[in-house]
Amino acid sequence: MREFYSKGKDEIMGYFDTSEQGLKVKDLEKLREEYGENQLNSKEKKSAFIVFLEQFKDFLVIILLVAAAISFISGNKESTIVILAVITMNATLGTVQHVKAEKSLESLKKMSSPKARVIRDGQKQEIDSSELL
Repeated sequence: MREFYSKGKDEIMGYFDTSEQGLKVKDLEKLREEYGENQLNSKEKKSAFIVFLEQFKDFLVIILLVAAAISFISGNKESTIVILAVITMNATLGTVQHVKAEKSLESLKKMSSPKARVIRDGQKQEIDSSELL
């Protein structure tokens, strides 16, 4: 059943096995076990060291590493040191920005806790959106 907007109220309630009284409190635990919580799964956080290493996967950084190797082989050690210093500073700044962005997102998630109005056993209630089923 798609296009719920074109269906009647009784047909939709029958499809979702509910009524105008809302979900029954006794059924909530069973539904939560079956469908899980109403939350997005978050990825496992990467350590700062892994993020730092990933900064070296960029194509331009690889070109600079090759240039540093060629510079070292040709005996121009000053250029090699400058190129490696720039690459390291770039990776460090990228890592710091990544970690700060993750912390900001985490703070935003904690700040916003949306609520939802539901009917449970015929009673209107306001619950956290993570408890929706």
